[in-house]
Amino acid sequence: MANMYMKIEECARYLGMSKWTLYQWAKKGKIPAHKFYGALRFKKDEIDTWASTKRVN
Repeated sequence: MANMYMKIEECARYLGMSKWTLYQWAKKGKIPAHKFYGALRFKKDEIDTWASTKRVN
């Protein structure tokens, strides 16, 4: 399940952020994203790795 791809809505919910912010970050390369036939997809294991490096304690 770690290699699962999430749609922008699913990933935004998973990260607790708006779809708009997630889209902007993906567009600017601030978050790992993949484009399939014009649609953004986010690989869960890449998002988990990215999120673990961005946490503030």
